[in-house]
Amino acid sequence: MPKLSRRLLMGAALGGLTASLSACGQKTYERLEPAAAPSQVTSSQAVSGSDPRKWVLFGDSLTASSTITDELAGLTGYEIINAGISGDTSIDVALRAGALEARITLADQKIQAQGPSEVVNLEPSDFVAPNAWHYPARLSGVTGYLIRKSPTDPLYFEPSQPGAGLDLGGPVKLEIDPEGETDYLRKGLEQRYSMIIGLGRNDLTLKLELDQLIDNIKALLAQAQQTQSQQAQPRYLIWDLVPWTYEPYGSEGRASLDSWNQRLREEFGDRFASPVASFFADPEQTMRESGLTPSQQDFDDLGKGILPASLRKDDLGHFNAAGSRVWAHYMFQEIKKRGW
Repeated sequence: MPKLSRRLLMGAALGGLTASLSACGQKTYERLEPAAAPSQVTSSQAVSGSDPRKWVLFGDSLTASSTITDELAGLTGYEIINAGISGDTSIDVALRAGALEARITLADQKIQAQGPSEVVNLEPSDFVAPNAWHYPARLSGVTGYLIRKSPTDPLYFEPSQPGAGLDLGGPVKLEIDPEGETDYLRKGLEQRYSMIIGLGRNDLTLKLELDQLIDNIKALLAQAQQTQSQQAQPRYLIWDLVPWTYEPYGSEGRASLDSWNQRLREEFGDRFASPVASFFADPEQTMRESGLTPSQQDFDDLGKGILPASLRKDDLGHFNAAGSRVWAHYMFQEIKKRGW
């Protein structure tokens, strides 16, 4: 079976040049001076257990398919990991990162010797997204894939090699992405990386619970603090949900999205950042920072509260290179003003 297709890229830490824009009323940004590592600061200065020079970006396709990590690395000079996985919900990320535990029960409580074994119970039940993806997994030492061809089809576990024939005796712990790609997720937690979290867009689209999104984010934060063995919380920022092009101001979908963003702001306070809202708050600055000459369509889109055509790569609202640049400039300032 084919593995789940993902983009997990390491954003290279670029040189210490001043980043500047070359069009539309030049605006210059000086690169951040790297903050001291936690071991180099006094106890009174240690506001966090994470390394301010190393960042991991947890997210979905808005992170995975963009160049936001590359842009942010260029502005900060820091190491940036892109741990975005297209299609992920917050619970997917929490499970893959080891912040939550999954348990699985197979039909007849055994892994069949040949072919797939039907899953009769999975907790949490909303882990596997309703699409045709194959999730690398391991249970009781047997590696394989979780398979669901459509939202209405049964869920199966299929071993990578035939001949398992293993009696499980009941529910067992399920390891998600036990090798390879998950390293990016767990590395961010275990090696004291600071975090930028961009989750919730798929939770909203799939009509999952807002309270669950918040709980899953808090589980990630708790796991980071536990694995890093620090008293202080890691450095982190959570950014706002992106409206799709069918969610302009005044639409029902936009009302839901705005209420989710407001709740996230209430829950996470000054750790909540709004790069997306900033696009619409000052359209002229947005287009200056993109480095592009704006069209009337761009300003029309911004007036509607949707990502302008020149900053998106598709009909939904994923960032293209210019959109990634604007996002990174905003997040650069959020990092800088906190002294990170």
